[in-house]
Amino acid sequence: EGMPIVRLQRAFLGKWMSRIRGLFNIPTNIYRKTIDRAAGLIKEKFGKYYSGTPHHNIDSYLKTDYRNVVEKDFRNEILSTLINHLRSEHDIQRIVYLYYALVKKRGVLRYVSRKESCRIRLQKPDFMDYIMSYNPVLFCLNDTHRATDKDRERVKPFLEALFPEKSGYEL
Repeated sequence: EGMPIVRLQRAFLGKWMSRIRGLFNIPTNIYRKTIDRAAGLIKEKFGKYYSGTPHHNIDSYLKTDYRNVVEKDFRNEILSTLINHLRSEHDIQRIVYLYYALVKKRGVLRYVSRKESCRIRLQKPDFMDYIMSYNPVLFCLNDTHRATDKDRERVKPFLEALFPEKSGYEL
């Protein structure tokens, strides 16, 4: 087909969740706000709202779509974020490129579960248990502010146990 697969996670209550949070003054983190901003920009410009969220793994993009988002369709919005040295609720989450591919019909939407794509937080005690439970195609070891140096030390032995043979890239 030649089109990227757009892997998203289903979002509970979709676009209504942000409205519910606002209605009841429930705090929303910056990450969620940047996703909402990306979805809002696509809705405003193209009339289509996507409620799926990033799957926390590798994504593929068409170079032309990426360029069109940055240089043409959302140029001013992207430029306004370049001055932010730290994350800001006014940033635009990278998912804007995937929503763009979908709205332009240059991406294939696939909702994923933990069997295809999962995030493993470093501070969790047993990485291998998580892998054995879900047997995911893709996984991300996510280093958060809650992870300690001791948690990080467990990554190399875990990966060596999971992948005892070196890949062609490591040889």
